[in-house]
Amino acid sequence: MGSNPSLGLANGKVGVLFIGGTRYSKPLSAMHRKKFEHLSRIAENYVIAFSQDGRSLRFREYANFYLLPPMPIAPLRYLLFFVGSFFIGLGLCLRGITSVIVAQSPYEGLVAIMIKYGARLLSRRVVVVTEIHGDWEESPFLYRVYLPKVYRFMLQKVADSVLKKSDIIRVISDFTKKKVERVISSKPIFIFPTYTDIELFLEGEGHVYASSGEKLVLFAGMLVFLKGVHVLIQAMKFVIRQIPDAKLLIIGRGGYKGQLEKLVNELELKGKVEFVDYVPQAALREYMRSCRVLVLPSLSEGWGRVLIEVMACAKPVIGTNVGGIPSLIHDGVNGFLIPPNDPEALAERIVYLLSREGEAARMGAKGREFVARTFSTEKYVEGYARVLDESARLLGLRT
Repeated sequence: MGSNPSLGLANGKVGVLFIGGTRYSKPLSAMHRKKFEHLSRIAENYVIAFSQDGRSLRFREYANFYLLPPMPIAPLRYLLFFVGSFFIGLGLCLRGITSVIVAQSPYEGLVAIMIKYGARLLSRRVVVVTEIHGDWEESPFLYRVYLPKVYRFMLQKVADSVLKKSDIIRVISDFTKKKVERVISSKPIFIFPTYTDIELFLEGEGHVYASSGEKLVLFAGMLVFLKGVHVLIQAMKFVIRQIPDAKLLIIGRGGYKGQLEKLVNELELKGKVEFVDYVPQAALREYMRSCRVLVLPSLSEGWGRVLIEVMACAKPVIGTNVGGIPSLIHDGVNGFLIPPNDPEALAERIVYLLSREGEAARMGAKGREFVARTFSTEKYVEGYARVLDESARLLGLRT
């Protein structure tokens, strides 16, 4: 395929613009570097997102990054993101650099749709791919919001409109696919999970990591209300009564951390619960290898990437029976499913695995086998290649 700037082609590759709220560093983290290195095989990629260090950045490292400063006040942050994304994205499309826009959610998709129609006025063709990473209908309301009925109405209207005006939908689980199909059924829908460097977690012999002398419970993820970490801390109160030497390690950052620390103090769990800030994936792998079980007690979850990472380390998992989690946890095989917001049920399963090291090792081995045969970087790239093939067809580049 030859170069064609008017269709966003360079060296035979479609120009793709990713728009989302991810925070990137310069230089990129090892995971992001590997991700974009592999994606650069199939597309010329551009990214509009946020910087980790609060600065406005523009650089190239396997993709072309336009990073906006994450303003400390949410309304200003969103305003900057929407305005900045629109003008940068429209400029790239009008210059013929990109012809496919990938939006991380229906709300970022609003910007993508605006760019699409702006480009259309000047006879530029753009395909919009909207991604669904979670429950966009309910998860915002697991936080405290003002005028919730008005907020729900506005978000629903935006999301429905974006999905209907998008050309392609990409989802990460059967759960998210079914939610999309309730809104639209005529658009191409592609399903493949979010990226993680799964080969990093699969390194080494899994049985070495299947057992651990320390009775360590692990959580890793964003410290936000919908992750249900407060339920896990409440469950540890029951666990400690039966297994006094059990410990909980919480890895992550987020605005909910202060309230979680307060809860630890209220339940007199100081010394039994430890917080660790965000760590790179290589360090996270070592924490996973040292734990007995990882818990994902989410109140809403589109998929649960951390589950496959820890299963790759041959560890059992406990997760709530919500969203896409049941597609990863086979109850009683590689872990346990529990009801959301039920600390006693969670505590019971934690105690079971902490007191049965052999059973925990057996479940961990099953989880590792499942991950090894199901996930890889190559399969992730193949997923995007299918999306780009369909995009090229819609653009008239292929039949």
